[in-house]
Amino acid sequence: EVEHVDPFIFLDDGLIEGELPESFAKHPHTGLTAVTYLLEGTAHAWDNQHGNTPDLNRAGGVYCINSGRGVVHGEAPIAGVRKLRTLQLWFNPNIYKDLLPQAHYQLFQPDELPVYQDEKMWAKVIIGKGFNLTSPVQTSWPIQYQHFKLAPGKEHQLEINDKDWQGFIYTVKGKGHFGTNNVLAKAQDLLILGAEPSITLSVKNECEDTLEFVIAAGQPHHKPFVKLLGHGGALIAASEEQARASMKQYEADPEHFGQ
Repeated sequence: EVEHVDPFIFLDDGLIEGELPESFAKHPHTGLTAVTYLLEGTAHAWDNQHGNTPDLNRAGGVYCINSGRGVVHGEAPIAGVRKLRTLQLWFNPNIYKDLLPQAHYQLFQPDELPVYQDEKMWAKVIIGKGFNLTSPVQTSWPIQYQHFKLAPGKEHQLEINDKDWQGFIYTVKGKGHFGTNNVLAKAQDLLILGAEPSITLSVKNECEDTLEFVIAAGQPHHKPFVKLLGHGGALIAASEEQARASMKQYEADPEHFGQ
């Protein structure tokens, strides 16, 4: 089991159906950037420095929060929503600075994220660049994050922005073959991309259903980090001392953490 793929820390494919909670527990973060990409449903977000977001996060949209030196936040489905599927991705936005920024968020609706489409494929550029398109999401560390739908019987050459980048492919729906070795990946499989001599990777959908997947790649830091869990959240820091100091600050004054 791989704990993380530098610069990425965590990926969660969350599905909740039926009677959904009105709110998820508010929890602390430091260091990491959390990206919530909604596949289904509608949600709202809150944090202790900005309050509620003025708009909702809708399916196909993205909510991105850089926790910086500290934030308490939570996300939850709106009333009446009975199914919520989210992909939450955490990455290291460069915790090695002397002074981390104050927490800040970005929220973009589905129609604000650029989409490429032809007769065989649909692709949304969530973060970074692709297909000569650029996402409006701004990050302090270079990554790309894209959502693909490949029609049955079709093939495509994926492009990674830099041959030294690392990342992964996560299959959301269907199954397909990836790379020169034709590795089979089915729904909820994750394939790790290492630093490769080529920046292209083939994908084939030899099934009767649409193949749906995301790709995340970024410049690795090649530096260690510490992940400290507690109070429903995660604190990311360059050292254990820094992580534990942040946890003490949160426990001493959760309401004003990071302000």
